[in-house]
Amino acid sequence: ILLRGTSGDDLVDLAQPSSGVLQHAIDGVFGVASTSETDAISNVEVVRIEAGDGADLIRVAHGDAISGSVRVDVDGGDPDANDWLGVVDSGLGDLVLQRIGTDGE
Repeated sequence: ILLRGTSGDDLVDLAQPSSGVLQHAIDGVFGVASTSETDAISNVEVVRIEAGDGADLIRVAHGDAISGSVRVDVDGGDPDANDWLGVVDSGLGDLVLQRIGTDGE
């Protein structure tokens, strides 16, 4: 599954609340905007997010201890774009934030 952002500053949300459900939105709210979808999934190996240009905020959430969690690959675009990536285990898990600055670190 491929999710593509725009050339502007995007908010990209991806959530897998259970093994057979995938929710995603770009610059919207789950279930509200035209770029928002909830899909029934099976046999999905990877979801790739290509954020594109701009200073993007990318949020990924997985349900707690679900079997069949999909792998998520994220390409934030230009290394100088000041993107933010947050990954949450939506339960008793941890929050991971990664920010790569303009110097690539």
